[in-house]
Amino acid sequence: MTAVRGLSPLRAGGYGLPLPPRPGSWQVEPRRSTLELRVRELHRTSRLEAPVVAGEIAMTTAAGTSALALQFGAPSTEHASTMAGTWARDVGLDDPDQSLRYASSHVLASPYGWRSCGRLGSERFTALLVMDARIHAVYTRLDGHDAMDVTAVGAIRRPWTSRLGESLLRSRVLVRIRTHLVHD
Repeated sequence: MTAVRGLSPLRAGGYGLPLPPRPGSWQVEPRRSTLELRVRELHRTSRLEAPVVAGEIAMTTAAGTSALALQFGAPSTEHASTMAGTWARDVGLDDPDQSLRYASSHVLASPYGWRSCGRLGSERFTALLVMDARIHAVYTRLDGHDAMDVTAVGAIRRPWTSRLGESLLRSRVLVRIRTHLVHD
């Protein structure tokens, strides 16, 4: 039997997935990275968008030893309903002094590419977030650094507040993080 090259050591467990393009430190390029929160109401979906301010992903070849940390700016409620915007303010997502962060020390192989499990939160809000990430492009930039575009999607349970009409908002919030990563 010949060994399959370029696949993770999880092959024996049924996962024949690509290794990270290159182990090491990958920095997030903030100008090309965003966070999107989608809150579903009865008849519409509200979208809250926030910029990625800073972040780093430390990729290794060993399963479960990679880690990531992302920091987000305050989300814009431009495309959000009044109720979704009020929820974002109630849990402190719009406070520029209390930035929203995501940190995970569990990045594993999954059928979709990578799976990450960590905490999304700020000073007044915290939620467990499990995301599946897909790599869309890996290339070498003109300056000689490797780069990749990654989209990660997951969902969190929205904490309830005691506001009137709160039951019209769904309890799950879709989280989508689009990142452009550059290898050091």
